[in-house]
Amino acid sequence: MISAAVQHVTQVSGVSESEAALIVMTCQRLFDSLALLDRRLLHAGQWQFVSFPAQLVARSLLSALADEDQDFFECRYWEQGAHRPEDVVEAQRTLLRGLETARVASHRRSAPKPIRFVYVAWGVIRLDGRFLLHHREDKARRQTGNYVLPGGRFNLSDLPVELQTPQGLPLTQRTESTEALSSLERTLVRELAEEIQLRHPEHYSFRPWRQLRPFREVEGARNNHAYTEYLIRVFEVTLNASGHLRLLETLSDHPEQFAWFSPEDLMRKVRRDGKVAYLEALHADLGGDLKEALEGVAESFVDRPTFEDETGAVDVPMTGSSSLMRGRTGKERAVAIDLSDDDQAVLLALAWYAKGLAFSSVDGVVLLPSGWVKVIDDRCLRSLDLLSEKLHKTGLDLIDCRDERFFRLSVAPGMVFFDVADYRYDAGPADGVMQRDGWFRLWMPSRETPFGCTAEIEHTFQISRNTLRIIESVEAVQDPEQNTQIKSGDIQRVIREQIDTRTKPLGLRKFLRIEGKEYSISVERLCRDS
Repeated sequence: MISAAVQHVTQVSGVSESEAALIVMTCQRLFDSLALLDRRLLHAGQWQFVSFPAQLVARSLLSALADEDQDFFECRYWEQGAHRPEDVVEAQRTLLRGLETARVASHRRSAPKPIRFVYVAWGVIRLDGRFLLHHREDKARRQTGNYVLPGGRFNLSDLPVELQTPQGLPLTQRTESTEALSSLERTLVRELAEEIQLRHPEHYSFRPWRQLRPFREVEGARNNHAYTEYLIRVFEVTLNASGHLRLLETLSDHPEQFAWFSPEDLMRKVRRDGKVAYLEALHADLGGDLKEALEGVAESFVDRPTFEDETGAVDVPMTGSSSLMRGRTGKERAVAIDLSDDDQAVLLALAWYAKGLAFSSVDGVVLLPSGWVKVIDDRCLRSLDLLSEKLHKTGLDLIDCRDERFFRLSVAPGMVFFDVADYRYDAGPADGVMQRDGWFRLWMPSRETPFGCTAEIEHTFQISRNTLRIIESVEAVQDPEQNTQIKSGDIQRVIREQIDTRTKPLGLRKFLRIEGKEYSISVERLCRDS
């Protein structure tokens, strides 16, 4: 069959027998790669199509090759540029993806070769334990990760000037290109300037973190889509004070382009709000060691607040009858300062965000890392300026300000508390009868602030039956130490371990207090009909 085909081509076309053999073998390889031929018979030197549709595919290809006037696409179909319609770009992507996905899946030894090589520099920026990710340039696609580490692809402009020629491109379209790999630091500097407006070395320094193993996948932005080998170098970025402020400005100007992911988010690849990280190469390289590696990354900027220990702890007033309190637990003292309603509202907003608590809505500000906010609303800005000046005159510089519009409460999150006036609690046995375990609930309503509406606090957790008896004894104005049903031991320690450790992160400094030998609960009980 094959020899007969060679003879036929020689007779019809007038080419030599060797040229005819080359033509026939090329067609055979093309038909075989498309799974058109019966491979059992092919091994015996015979061509037989596996089906009539397979024969139609072969005839379509041969007809196009034989007819100089025949094309599969209009002559300018593959032209690129901003003028090309989006539906054409998407159709090209779909075609390439289908072709390359089938090619990869059908390799007989599961070892297909990539046809596209991409060199990437990523920068790791970590603040407050979370990692900054940037929205990909590719259009949003369902079930596809759309957030990556800052940085991007190498291009020819990153090469030394003498290699920035059309002849330089082939040097980079191969695996382990020394020219491309040695230029990735310039790629990082260029990409961080473009994406985050950070200039090197004015705003930051960097050092190598990892060279990832080559990662292969059918991928690519828009219609630059094929089975690709990615060679990625990751760098740790260290910001200086100027760079930190510049980053805050960029985040506030373009909040939709960025997202912060915790190590746990990156392990899951998705945040609770549905934003998805595309870091498959990092997962493939580190596997189960990824979380440990991420937790070993140093903070990119250590932005310490002025007050970090318990002597600088504050209780923020929630009502006009409350006072701003400072000091160690049990030794808090009221600050001699007259706070207006506006002062209290803006102080509450700053403290709420510094504590790391959520807002159900945000208006007039942009919330940034490390408790910083960029204030957009002019009225809110004036209120903050007045409060800062008022606090400064008392010798209490609780508020940091940068560049006139960036503010934060300069108190460590663990040292920020709120007046007990708005908290309510409830507690009871686990199933309504006197069983071993019980439950405890802390509640606080939402409040309007100049930054927006705070989210309601409602946190319920399990407590021991012994802890529940202590609460019930104090509610009944009885001495829990004299209650024989309560196990002997340090009552304050029990409450601290069972309740305070869970309620302090919500801003309640201490649930149970003691003066002299009398115990009291600092929070009002929630009404049963609430």
